[in-house]
Amino acid sequence: MRHHSSNPVHSGAGNPSKERATPRCKTHSSNPGHSGTGSRQRGFTLIEIGVVLGIIGFILVSALVAANSVDNARKVTQAVHDVANIRAGVVRWKAGRSNYSGLTLKALQDRGYLPGNISTGVGENPWGGNYTLATSAGNSSYIISLTSMEDKNHLALSDHLAKEVAGSEFKNKVFALTFN
Repeated sequence: MRHHSSNPVHSGAGNPSKERATPRCKTHSSNPGHSGTGSRQRGFTLIEIGVVLGIIGFILVSALVAANSVDNARKVTQAVHDVANIRAGVVRWKAGRSNYSGLTLKALQDRGYLPGNISTGVGENPWGGNYTLATSAGNSSYIISLTSMEDKNHLALSDHLAKEVAGSEFKNKVFALTFN
């Protein structure tokens, strides 16, 4: 005699000990967004979106800081180059003179001792300010000044020129470098 089960699925051929009940899926759910077929809703939680936006924000801020740092380094390098050019012009100008009397950027330009990118106009240095050239009270030294400098920039420039400068002063966004 064969035993019949109410379950239509059998794992064995007529062997009641091998019959298994198949779990039944609900076809209707109290959740209106659930299809009842076992699929999940797709999408991102607010926490996941927040984490992704936070990571993107961190990357953007890091990129801006790096770009600003590279720009400042470029400006310092340009200023070091410009100061070296002014100093080379001073050396040529002073040849055969006992002191720095009469030394100005215009005097160096008039004699062709400065490259074209350094002039006596406005907005010459990398920070949008001017270069100025003056002599000390006794004409025994000269002073190259850069206007419109920020504190952090003058420190970086000072580090690059430390071995060459006899003295320096930063006051009211003007960085003055004294050379002998």
